Amino acid sequence: MANQLDEIRERLLSAEADHPGWSIQGHASKGFLGFENPALERLSFGHHEGVIDYWPDELIIRVRAGTALCDIDQVLEANRQRMIFEAPRVNGQGTVGGAVAAGLSGPSSPFNRQIRHGLLGLQLLRGTGEAVRFGGEVVKNVAGYDITRLQIGALGIFGPILDVSMKVEPIPEWRGAFAMPAGEDSLRRLTDHKHDRGLTGAGILGDQIVLRFEGSGANADQIRPRLKSLGYSEISMDVFTSLRDLTFLPAIDWRWEGPRETPLSGHEIAVDWLGGLRYFADQADAPPEGKLWPYGPEARQTYSFLNVGAAQHGILARLKATFDPQGTFNAGRLAREF
Repeated sequence: MANQLDEIRERLLSAEADHPGWSIQGHASKGFLGFENPALERLSFGHHEGVIDYWPDELIIRVRAGTALCDIDQVLEANRQRMIFEAPRVNGQGTVGGAVAAGLSGPSSPFNRQIRHGLLGLQLLRGTGEAVRFGGEVVKNVAGYDITRLQIGALGIFGPILDVSMKVEPIPEWRGAFAMPAGEDSLRRLTDHKHDRGLTGAGILGDQIVLRFEGSGANADQIRPRLKSLGYSEISMDVFTSLRDLTFLPAIDWRWEGPRETPLSGHEIAVDWLGGLRYFADQADAPPEGKLWPYGPEARQTYSFLNVGAAQHGILARLKATFDPQGTFNAGRLAREF
């Protein structure tokens, strides 16, 4: 365990008045999100790590922000537990603080397993060196809960996350992945499963429609023969690890979210969330419905990563002015005006 708060605070407070600001980093695995300002100095949290508290019986854990996701996995798996969300481990890298800041919840996101479903509270560092806490380890403690949730996907513009408290859940008794060849009717086949009991993942990767189910052994006995009768074969769970970890990242420039019934363009690099999340190499290939986020290096230089309405934009602006009035942290990362 390594608590580097004093060292980090000292760096902040000793900076000169004309310091350009700080780029918050853990494992530096989320460079594809937002605009990276090359003028900023790196402020690393990759060694501010370790489990602070863990109550397996209460299904609650509190960890420092620089703790690797894979290390948290190991701690939880020893008690047959797991995180509620599936944050990406790009090239095997990723911290829990970065996961919250990025706001990416993985293939199980449409099935009530998002970061917001697990996040209970966090501690934030202000540019003044003051540490402020929102939420807590108790589900009933809702103090500051909205501010806690607003850190999700904010890319650190309000300040570095110091630690995170979150709910965890038991690992299901059984998990299985299934695939069938993709074709012209892939989207229909995919969405036909939207009400299937135990479904926790559904997408298209490569030339395959892929499904994931979780539950008890009894569920497995019902699900396997039904899917086999529909033409599915059971495959390795690795395909959903690939969707989670964005192993196709070098091939994509754009992320699209929209109505899952929107017809496929035929140019998708990958599809997730029953069709509601798609990745493209070319902006022109994405459907006009829905929202787009730039992932490629050239696109991120040109387009803002922030994609919200005026009301939420105003909330973000007020919070930025409150928690980081000097623009100390991640300037321009989420949007140029922040």
